[in-house]
Amino acid sequence: MDFELFVALFCVIGIGWLTIVPTYRGWGHLEQKMAERVETTIAALDEPD
Repeated sequence: MDFELFVALFCVIGIGWLTIVPTYRGWGHLEQKMAERVETTIAALDEPD
């Protein structure tokens, strides 16, 4: 029972960390990086072979 409780607590803390930290830091950085990668991908796909 102790092991299951530990795993559940670890999962709750992990999910909380992944949802709260990006919100606290702001989504601007993530959106900027994703936009750059999408532009790079589109440019690579548009290049003639």
